[in-house]
Amino acid sequence: ELASAKALLPRHGGSAQVWTASVLFFQGALIAACLYGQWLRGALGPASRRRLHVGLVVLAGLAPIVWGEPVPGAWPALQVAWALALGVGAPFLALATATVVLQDWLGREDGYELYAASNAGALAALAAFPLVLEPLLPLDAQFRLWRAGYAGFALLLAYCAARGGPGSSPARGPEEAWGCRELSWILLAAAPCAGLLAATHALSLDLAAGPLLWSVPLALYLATLIAAFRRPPWRPAPLPLALAAAGLLWLALFGGLGLLSLAAPAWGQWPLRLLVLAGRLGLGLGALLVLALACHGALASSRPAEAASAPRFYLCVALGGCLGSAAVAVAVPVLGRHTGLLGLDWLPAALLAAAAWGLLRPLPAGVLAGALSAGAAFGVGSFLAGPARGAGTRHAGRSFYGVHSVIERDGVREFFHGNTRHGVQYLDAGRRARPTSYFHERGPFGELFGLLGGSFGAVGVVGLGVGAMAPYARAGQSWDFYELDPDVVGVARQEFTFLADCRAATRVITGDARLQLLARPAACEDPSSLACRGAYRAAAYDVLVLDAFHSDALPMHLATREAVRLYLARLAPRGIVLFHVSNRFLDLRPMFAGMAAELGLSAASKRSERAPGEEEAPGGLDPSTWVALSPDPDRLRPLIDSLGWQDLALGPRRAPWTDQHASLLSALF
Repeated sequence: ELASAKALLPRHGGSAQVWTASVLFFQGALIAACLYGQWLRGALGPASRRRLHVGLVVLAGLAPIVWGEPVPGAWPALQVAWALALGVGAPFLALATATVVLQDWLGREDGYELYAASNAGALAALAAFPLVLEPLLPLDAQFRLWRAGYAGFALLLAYCAARGGPGSSPARGPEEAWGCRELSWILLAAAPCAGLLAATHALSLDLAAGPLLWSVPLALYLATLIAAFRRPPWRPAPLPLALAAAGLLWLALFGGLGLLSLAAPAWGQWPLRLLVLAGRLGLGLGALLVLALACHGALASSRPAEAASAPRFYLCVALGGCLGSAAVAVAVPVLGRHTGLLGLDWLPAALLAAAAWGLLRPLPAGVLAGALSAGAAFGVGSFLAGPARGAGTRHAGRSFYGVHSVIERDGVREFFHGNTRHGVQYLDAGRRARPTSYFHERGPFGELFGLLGGSFGAVGVVGLGVGAMAPYARAGQSWDFYELDPDVVGVARQEFTFLADCRAATRVITGDARLQLLARPAACEDPSSLACRGAYRAAAYDVLVLDAFHSDALPMHLATREAVRLYLARLAPRGIVLFHVSNRFLDLRPMFAGMAAELGLSAASKRSERAPGEEEAPGGLDPSTWVALSPDPDRLRPLIDSLGWQDLALGPRRAPWTDQHASLLSALF
């Protein structure tokens, strides 16, 4: 699951929703696996079904891993599901049938220990992947290792088929109708899955989308399954109490910090932001742990004792997982399209859990109302702490690529992507064309364009935002903006005037920047030759700016060695590739220093800070870190000699990211 989702990240702009859509696909595949197990058990005799199943497992393992090509204009979540179905659908389906099939083959009356054991194995692999496999092995080698593991699984399965008991023969009488018991199983399985994706989405927005961060919530989720289904089980407090405690804690922390920042705007500085961020991420994981422990404990205690009902139980668990995943992956983005509330992801988890407990055990109306109120607290608390709040909100929405909002206050209009401000414009006509925030004249970006901007003819920008770089454009220049999210393009044109006021010729190109640049003609190696002068003028950028963040996360596929080689192929001989690498947790400069040394580039970096005693002002300078690369060894010398940029050749280096080998651990240690 982790390797497949990572392989699909570059095809969808590094969006955090790639993992959400992947989990939804895998949950759907689990349903298909349970239905297959039920059919197999009822349609064939023990010996026949063993032979058939082993044969299908072997055939599935022979299927090639082919992702297919993205379909332009199709819904991204469906594209992710289709790619996974083509690439790993068959072998995953074969693996997903293991618990149901083995319980039947081994003649186990209580096969739920197999369920706990399989989740323990998954937890061990989950820890090994981001800590060992991802840092040490390229993606191709990871899939080769996985194929070897799959071959071992097939051999063990054949061994179990050969030595298994006589197998069970299902009764042919009328099947018991589904009722409240089955519905409660579905809801109890749905709530933790919804919480899993909500917590993962928050981590990916603020840090980066990748297996290291995906693994943390998933590990908590699997650990609670193991605790609930092991013998003897470990079960926490009843669900209403756990849910109420988590919801009220969420409301208290987020609401308190949010109201504090509203009452004292001067506190909207980095210490408070980091406190809110740490609280949100930590509490999100804590809420997931409490919710999953309570729901999985209730699920395990209500499981059927008779082996004949186990397939139905597993099917309900799979249906619930798919329902919870769909609530966050599909329902929240569609129903909440016009809201920027980040906490909306948590609302399905809390409400599903409360509804499940109400079905499982009759409760006094006051207890159930308290649980539902606690569920609502998740959304309310996040609303109070999120950027989209108050009468100044002009626009709020979400798409597959993130949550965004536009807020008007203190004489400026601000654009937020997730929790991070990505653009500011003054409202008064006299200052609205003035560069602000990360692009302020006193910041590294403003320094570079102030010193060298007159020599630029063609400028490429990856990441439109609101077009806040456009004030540096000059008459006679051409500026191309590449933007992944069509909704962001609409916000930039409708809520901000940077593009309309731009003095250069501008184009906005929608789609993943790497794919769009790949389709663009390469610059000529010898631009002075008569044969390729026209192609050179059409293809080469004098500067290519990379500022394509999702909230505070840099899409890793835009900062790999292969990506930089692509940028260089679209660059003029004395061109510059400029990366915005600000991040609250990661220092990417050593990685870019290693990349520059490997590719023979000159590299320089600078971080801007406010002057001592200078407070944050609307539209003022925001701290930011930039890295410049150039194939010309002298191109960056004026920045280093005159403006205090650091020559990265003199600093620490780390191995560069590649398309096959990019790990967050390499940027942390």
